[in-house]
Amino acid sequence: MAWIKPRSEREYRREPMRAPVITIEPRTLAQRLSEGPLSTADAMRLAIEVAQALRALHEEGSFHGALTPFLIELTGSGIELRPARTRNGAPTPYTAPEVLQGQPPDARSDVFSFGAIVHEMVTGRWPFEGDTPEAMVQALQNAPVPSTGNVALNSLFTHCLAKDPAARWPGLRKAQMELKLALVGARGTENPARREHFAAFVRAEVAAGLESQVTGRLESQGHAVRQLQQSTSTAAERMNQVERAIEIAEKQSAEFAGNAAAQLHALEQTVRAQAAALESARLALAQTDDLVERVVEALDSLQTIVLERSDFIPGAFGAPGGARAVHPISG
Repeated sequence: MAWIKPRSEREYRREPMRAPVITIEPRTLAQRLSEGPLSTADAMRLAIEVAQALRALHEEGSFHGALTPFLIELTGSGIELRPARTRNGAPTPYTAPEVLQGQPPDARSDVFSFGAIVHEMVTGRWPFEGDTPEAMVQALQNAPVPSTGNVALNSLFTHCLAKDPAARWPGLRKAQMELKLALVGARGTENPARREHFAAFVRAEVAAGLESQVTGRLESQGHAVRQLQQSTSTAAERMNQVERAIEIAEKQSAEFAGNAAAQLHALEQTVRAQAAALESARLALAQTDDLVERVVEALDSLQTIVLERSDFIPGAFGAPGGARAVHPISG
């Protein structure tokens, strides 16, 4: 470190003191994981920040599409997501099953990638593994979600790593809530030495009665946190059931609308055909009326001619007294 020339008191008065600038070189989450395992609390803190970064991306109407620890940058100001070079590259342990099947990525495939990354941060291993790339792809598509022994985290991984995108959480708001609740519980077991030191201090400074009250309150708070976690998990499951019911209702409504539209179209076609047939019948009836009128006129004309010419037909009508005069036809 270079030595700094001392300044006079006047110079210090002229220029206000500034805090030293500390520069932290950014690194990726993959680099941090390669250095050793994270504590459960640290892993959940980082996971909450990653979830927040992804939520911001989704709220803008976009998605990442190929998230891995190599694209999560740890900076002095927080988490930054690097864009993927391509969203259809080689499969990774964080690739969603539907993407492996050729479907385009979306926000729910980001949820799957997030769950796989958090699982690696907490346990130190991928949730779906294989000795070969082909075996890993098969595990991603077919293997069940592994258990971690933590109820809150198991609920998170169940809803983030579901094979069916419709069974996953649609966003990361619930994942953040689960992680924050799990972090509250993890703080109780974080740094046992420090916790024991604090307990000794409390025992030395606080009377026995007050100590029992504090212990009881701490246990009550821990019990309340566990109940809140269970209630949150139950509420999240109910929300998923409601969302699935809404999706089914929307599909049925769309099918009903399609069938109704088809039936209405067929009815319109039938009405149009009947209207055309009725119009044809009207035209035919009008033509029939014209024909009948012409026939009647012809009969009337014929009858008139017959009556007019009957005087010239011998014996057509009997004359009074049995005889009729016969007139010669002139011309």
